[in-house]
Amino acid sequence: VVRLLGEGGMGAVHEAVHQDLKKRVAIKTLHRRIAGSPEVRARFVREGQTASRIRHEHVVDVYDVGVEHDMPYLVMEYLEGEDLQKIIRDRRPLSILEKVEIMQQVAAGLHSAHENNVIHRDVKPSNVMVLRDNLVKLMDFGIARLTRNDTTRFTKAGFLVGTLNYMSPEQFRDAEVDALCDIWAFGVIYYEFVTGRFPFEGTSTPAILYSITAVDPPPPSALVPDCPEALSQVIMKTLAKDRDLRYQSLQEFQLDVGPILLDLRRQRANQLLPEARSLFEQEKGEEAQRLVRRILDLDPMHVEARQLRERIQKMAQQQAIVPKVVALKKTGQEQLAQNRFAEAIQTFESALRLDS
Repeated sequence: VVRLLGEGGMGAVHEAVHQDLKKRVAIKTLHRRIAGSPEVRARFVREGQTASRIRHEHVVDVYDVGVEHDMPYLVMEYLEGEDLQKIIRDRRPLSILEKVEIMQQVAAGLHSAHENNVIHRDVKPSNVMVLRDNLVKLMDFGIARLTRNDTTRFTKAGFLVGTLNYMSPEQFRDAEVDALCDIWAFGVIYYEFVTGRFPFEGTSTPAILYSITAVDPPPPSALVPDCPEALSQVIMKTLAKDRDLRYQSLQEFQLDVGPILLDLRRQRANQLLPEARSLFEQEKGEEAQRLVRRILDLDPMHVEARQLRERIQKMAQQQAIVPKVVALKKTGQEQLAQNRFAEAIQTFESALRLDS
C-alpha cells in the first residue's frame, strides 16, 4: 500500500502496487465500523463480482475481490484523472464537442453494463472519471445488481438507492430499478454538464421531488447557444417522465448523437484549418503537421486538410535533404580539386537526384 487516495462514508481507497506484477492498482475497503454488517459486506462483494463481469474500455477494470482479517476488499484499475463532478464544479472550459465526446464514452460504458445484465443504480458525475486525453471510465458499481430474476435484493423496501438529483420519477413510486432509470440519470448528467445546472432544482427535498416528477426543464439549447438543437432534443428525450417516451437503450441514443458528433467535428476541423495554414506559411512544419493530424482525426475526408498535409510533407522532405545536398556538394568539390573527376561526377549526380 502506497498512500490513501480518498475516504468516504462507506470506506477508503488506497493506491497500491502488486508485489509480483509491479502494477499500480487501487484497493477499496470498507470502514471497520460497518464491515461487520452481513448485508453491507454482501453488497460490497457483489460490487466486485458485478463490475468484473463488464469488460469494456470505458468501465474500470476489477482485478480481485475478497475478505482478509474480516475486512472486505476490492482491487481495481488505478486511474489518474478527475471525476466529472469536479470538472462541472470547477466549470472547466470545454467545448460542446469535447462534452459530447466525453458523454458518448459514458453512454458506451453504461450500455455495455446493460448488455451484461448489470444496472449501475448510482449513475452520477462523481462516478465518471475523466483521464488524460479525455478518456472516460465509469466507476463504482457499489449498489448495482444483476438483473436476473433470482438475484437477492440487497436494498430494503422503501429505501431509496441512488443520489436524489439523479433519480428517475418512477423510483419515487417504488418501481423496479432498471436500465431506463440509469438512462434517466445519464440524461441528468448530460444536461448538467452542458448547461452547468441541474434540470430539476429546488430549495428542499420535497421541492426537488416535485420538480423531478412534475416539471419539465427548459431545453439545453435555450440556456446554451452553442448547444445544437438536435443535441438538445436527444438530451430531453432521456429525461422523458413517461418511460415509454424515453430512450429504451443507450445504443439508440448513441445512434442519434452520431450525426451530431460528426457535424461538430467537421465544424471544429474547419476552425483549425486557418491556424494550420498559418503555421505552414511560417515554416513551422512539425507544429503544422500535428495540427493537420488533429484535423484529419476530426474529419478524415477533409479535402483541404489532406492537400495541406501533402504540402507540409513536401516541405519537410525538402528541409530534410538540404544538409545532405550541402554535404554532397562539398564532397564533390573536394573530389574535383583532387582531379577525381569520375567520383566527383557521381557525387554531383547524387546531389541532383535529391534536388534537381
